[in-house]
Amino acid sequence: MAIQCLRGFSGKNCEEIIDYCRLLNINCLNEGLCLSVIGGYQCVCSPGWTGEFCQYVGDACLVQPNSCVNGATCVTTSQPSSPPQYSCKCPLGFTGEYCEAEINECGSFPCQHNGTCVDLLGHYTCRCPAGSGICRPFELICGKCGMKCPAARHSCSASIAGGD
Repeated sequence: MAIQCLRGFSGKNCEEIIDYCRLLNINCLNEGLCLSVIGGYQCVCSPGWTGEFCQYVGDACLVQPNSCVNGATCVTTSQPSSPPQYSCKCPLGFTGEYCEAEINECGSFPCQHNGTCVDLLGHYTCRCPAGSGICRPFELICGKCGMKCPAARHSCSASIAGGD
């Protein structure tokens, strides 16, 4: 008398689990791994992929982790059935496809009256020349070195801020 095995088992005493991945020649995509489970199979998808055969993009940022640099935020822009696409939202002071380039805020020569521009992360400082009758070096708030320092500290007049 033959034993009737439960679904997913075979063998003389139903001791063997059927390898559905091999039996059905299942091919999980995008480096997914096929696991035989009782009565069937399951594709375990690599990070960022989803679907029965790992054929859909779930999160493109997980497909290519660490692509955005310098503290940038990765944003998935692809649709589930399209190739993985993302963009990087750059923090203040950085630019580029992956936010790899620091912005040179001194590139537009913002300091006037022979002020020296010092590029900082996300902003700049103008250092006014010593003995020019202008302020001593200070961190610029209004945007430019001017001819006189206003009386109020850190308030902006036509062209300068800060002062002693």
